Amino acid sequence: MGFLRDSLSIFKKNKLVFKERRQHSGNVYTFEFEKPEDLNWLPGQHGLFTVTHKKVKPPTKPFTIASSPKDDVIGLTTKIDGNPSEYKQALLELEPGMEMHMSGPVGSFYIGDESSGVFIAGGIGITPFRAILRENDSTALNPKQSMTLLYVDGEGTFTYKDELEDIGGQEGIAVHFMESSENLYKELELLPRTGAEKYFIAGPYSMVESVAKHLISTGIPKKNIKKETFIGY
Repeated sequence: MGFLRDSLSIFKKNKLVFKERRQHSGNVYTFEFEKPEDLNWLPGQHGLFTVTHKKVKPPTKPFTIASSPKDDVIGLTTKIDGNPSEYKQALLELEPGMEMHMSGPVGSFYIGDESSGVFIAGGIGITPFRAILRENDSTALNPKQSMTLLYVDGEGTFTYKDELEDIGGQEGIAVHFMESSENLYKELELLPRTGAEKYFIAGPYSMVESVAKHLISTGIPKKNIKKETFIGY
């Protein structure tokens, strides 16, 4: 059913009206658009965003929806260096009132209502977890459910850090920041295991694959691991 739902939603284009741009540390930007009334998604899913105000190649790229369905905006967060692609240059040129299109949402990178989650983010891979944690605050968790975020950033910039620290202070939610994979693996060893936890990994390809391999080597079943690779970082 998930595949069928994605196949149908990909043909639906939503018009997005640009509201504002925010710059985080480390050349990371968030672009926020007005949320269409009939657009719904599960936190962690992504959309296909199309530039319409100028011709660029390619005109469409996938981005995780960094905002929660509870928010009144559609947000995408991405890193833009000093030599941006045509697409990212077009993002920087957006002015309030200009439009883009979004197809979707698509993807299965989300957590079920009954599952406890261990979220492992590398760099810009924090975006799906930001959406999930904003949606599933302490009031939304059932007594047997918990969420743990392990956020690795070798540059130490930690996008959304202040917001995540606030969320991490809620009952049932823990947030940890670290700057190396060695520290990540140490934190993983300290986490309690019931065997029912779902592990979600998002970030650059090499990081995602190495962490998944490590989890499997410590006895985590493959079926309990979901991966989301961010290409180009």
